[in-house]
Amino acid sequence: MITEIVLKLKKAKVTVIPSPDAEPHVTASAPIVQETVDGTFTVESDQSKTIELEVQVPASVTSLDANLGWGPMTIQHLVTKAIDVNVGLGNLVIETSTGGFDVNVGKGNITMKDLTGWFDLNAGMGSVNLHQIRGDADINDGLGNIAIEESQGTFEVSAGKGDIRCQGLNGHLEANSGMGAILVRDSKKLSLEANSGFGKIEVLGGTLLDVDCEAGIGSVTVEAALSALTVEVKNRGDIHVAIPVNQGARVEAITDQGRIVSQMDLVEVNNPGPSRGQRLVGTVGDGATPVSLHTRRGTVTLGHFDATVDAPNPTEFDDVDPRLEILTQLQEGTLTVDEADALLTQLDNEP
Repeated sequence: MITEIVLKLKKAKVTVIPSPDAEPHVTASAPIVQETVDGTFTVESDQSKTIELEVQVPASVTSLDANLGWGPMTIQHLVTKAIDVNVGLGNLVIETSTGGFDVNVGKGNITMKDLTGWFDLNAGMGSVNLHQIRGDADINDGLGNIAIEESQGTFEVSAGKGDIRCQGLNGHLEANSGMGAILVRDSKKLSLEANSGFGKIEVLGGTLLDVDCEAGIGSVTVEAALSALTVEVKNRGDIHVAIPVNQGARVEAITDQGRIVSQMDLVEVNNPGPSRGQRLVGTVGDGATPVSLHTRRGTVTLGHFDATVDAPNPTEFDDVDPRLEILTQLQEGTLTVDEADALLTQLDNEP
């Protein structure tokens, strides 16, 4: 009985699907090496010319180990305990499968849809797109965007230089972006930790649990129903918060340098920071939701939206502002952080 499939391929276009019977079957456009030893079925090819390969996996297989130097790979309709895939250059697609997914792609996109299990995903250069994922996931992308839609579980997501966009999540999300934006939309019963070194954070629509946002340079926008909110902007960025009109809150908003504009009935108190800032505190309704906001340099705005509306109208994710050119140059490395900060300060001081 075959319990493990091993693929060792230099250059190929690979499709992996279930076998119609209890045996593995291979169809290849060029000669390959096939071997079965102690329940392990191995397929090898070191040809430098691309071959087309279809591998049919029997239901007895509990482990798939695939190593592909170059070429796209598609895996569909498998039920296994472990799927370990390494692709040097090429796109990977996995659909309608169950198991543990350990995936590494050097340069190429990862696409996953309708999967259940655990996920350890690493992309060096390329996008990661997940749809209808159920389980715990650790996702890392060095250079590329990450998108997760209509999924539930615990997600730890890190993007070195790229955006993180999530919609319709349930569970827990920790999103970390070194240089990119984070957008979370229309999620339910989601606890959220969002951290961006350089880039905006937007949480729009839905009903969330605890929300904790931290940005180095970048604005933070939160327009949603939630049970608790903390926002911290370490260097520079505006904060905009809107909660349902019928939701009670206990609010503290602080700027070290900047104004606070509030539709809520708050009281200004002495600010422990520099005199150029403000500090507003107060209780709205039953005060059930703690809201703590702080920006070093920027404006804080607080408001409400109609609770009968499913979700507030989002700002466009790709909207630009007058500081975009400076921030873009910082992102590209043509300006240092200090140089960009000086230019932004100059813009703030212009009449």
